[in-house]
Amino acid sequence: MIISAQVALYPLSRPDIDQIVSDALAELEKLKVEGLQIEVGSMSSVLRGEEELVWRAIRLLFSEGGKKNPVVLHVTVSNECGC
Repeated sequence: MIISAQVALYPLSRPDIDQIVSDALAELEKLKVEGLQIEVGSMSSVLRGEEELVWRAIRLLFSEGGKKNPVVLHVTVSNECGC
């Protein structure tokens, strides 16, 4: 099943939030060869693809963003709309 997820990663108490988010999103680029579609926006991004692939991408985004930083990841998932 194809699903989509709107994701917003928020590093906490860090001056370099743009770099943290960019680095975490860059890790998702590896999943494009498996069919993940990524639309990067200024406040959030949209991930689309097969259900398991999107869930893997969400987990990867959270783990990469939170490696050295406290983060909040806000996620909206849909099997109907394109978020």
